[in-house]
Amino acid sequence: MVIATDTFNRTAAPPPPVRERTEAILVVDQVRSTARLAELGDHLALVENQALRALLREVTLEHGGRVNCWTGDGAVLRFRTSCDAVSAARRAFTSCVALDRLGDGIRLRAGLHVGPVLQGDVGAFGLALVVAVRLCDEAAPGELLLSGAAADRCGAWFGVAPRGPRALKGIPGLTEVAAPAW
Repeated sequence: MVIATDTFNRTAAPPPPVRERTEAILVVDQVRSTARLAELGDHLALVENQALRALLREVTLEHGGRVNCWTGDGAVLRFRTSCDAVSAARRAFTSCVALDRLGDGIRLRAGLHVGPVLQGDVGAFGLALVVAVRLCDEAAPGELLLSGAAADRCGAWFGVAPRGPRALKGIPGLTEVAAPAW
C-alpha cells in the first residue's frame, strides 16, 4: 500500500548555519577557450582543461587558498589575503604557458576583490564574488585587475598601477581598479 504525503505541509528543516568572513576572491578565466576548443577538438581541449585545473588547484593550495568552484574554463578561488591571491595568480599566469597544445600560448585573465563572503552549504556567496567576476570580465589577456580593496591590502608588497574608477555591470557606483606592478 502506498501512502501519499503532502510535501508542502511538512515542517522544513532549519537552514544550515551561515558564516560571514572577509576573503580575497580571485576569479580566473582562460582567454579564447571556445576558439581553442574548436581548434583542438573536444578530446585534446579536455586534456588541456584538466591540466589547467590541476595547475590552478596546485597554485591555490600552495598559497593557502581553496577552490570555491570551477567555471568550465576557469575558477573561483578563495584566499585569506590578497597577497596570497596575487602570488597564486602570478604563478598561474606564468606556468600555464607550459600547458599549450597549439603553440599560440594559453593566456589567462583574472579579477581580485576582497570583501565579506557568506559561507553556507553551497560554498561562498555574496557581492564580493560578483565584483571579482566583473573585474575578470574587464581584464585584458594576461592581466589581473584588482579592486581598490584588494590593491590597498597588497600594494606595499607588489606595488600597484592605478587604472581609475570603472562602472562594473550590476555593481552600484564606481569601483576603483588597479593592476599589480609585476
